[in-house]
Amino acid sequence: MRKIILTLLLCILCTNSSFAEIRVPKVTLHKSNSSSKEVETKEIEKVDKVESKPIKKNIKKETKIRSKDSNTKSNIKEVKTPKQIKDLSKKSSTVNSNSDQQIKKINIKNPFKKDNISIGEEMVSKEQIKEELKRVQDLSQQALALYNDNSLDEALSVYLKIPEKYRTAQDNLLIGNILLDLGRREDAIFMYKRAILVDEYYYKPYYNIGNICLNDDKYFMAIDYYKKAIKYGPDFSYAYYNLACAYIKTGDLKRAKSKLIKAIELKNTEPDFHYNLAYVYKKLDKPKLAQIYLDNYNKLTNGQ
Repeated sequence: MRKIILTLLLCILCTNSSFAEIRVPKVTLHKSNSSSKEVETKEIEKVDKVESKPIKKNIKKETKIRSKDSNTKSNIKEVKTPKQIKDLSKKSSTVNSNSDQQIKKINIKNPFKKDNISIGEEMVSKEQIKEELKRVQDLSQQALALYNDNSLDEALSVYLKIPEKYRTAQDNLLIGNILLDLGRREDAIFMYKRAILVDEYYYKPYYNIGNICLNDDKYFMAIDYYKKAIKYGPDFSYAYYNLACAYIKTGDLKRAKSKLIKAIELKNTEPDFHYNLAYVYKKLDKPKLAQIYLDNYNKLTNGQ
């Protein structure tokens, strides 16, 4: 009787510690450094574009080599008469005088003029550009402060004052976040793509588009965008986690397992990472490993 009672108690304990389904990722948009609401993200330095410099070709001037005539013993020049020498000296003097005139003409040009713009005008245009850039920078900082305070409408109106040619990738990203919060999904995706056009190495817009695709059950599109986010932000743990969730939805458990392991390597304090890995191990029929990660989840959440 005692053995039967003990086995029943063990079964009850096992059922209480089991887990039901995959934890769908907390889809928080990658906002600015100080405004991540649900998930603390590790800020990664922006990868600058690598400007490809044109390769200088080492072009050598072709030199004609005069081959000696095999029939003649030596290359004998024609002897000039004194009269011919005088004529040649006259010609050379006229050529030299012409070249001197050309040099004088070149020196007459004003070296301080460039494209018909004087120095004063050029300096004025540079000063105007500096003032415009300072104004744009002030607007960007003002809009970011409003965005962090969750004043979305005001932040959007300030961002739209920035001319499109001066908007940074982050400006376009945050405009997209605001539009998404306001329910304008298509416009948000458009702005994320604008951010990518400004800086294709910026991982955040790829991640945010991936989140939208994941919410819309477009798993394969989400996978593509998460892969790009990982390519340009290889230390961003939530991209690996969300990519794993997309793989789980498509039934690719092995890839999901590897991405969750990588996410835990980068950030082992996130409970959902451990929970979903436990879920994957359970589906792969590895109950011992599943229990280890389920225990990790319970420790991180204090059994809640």
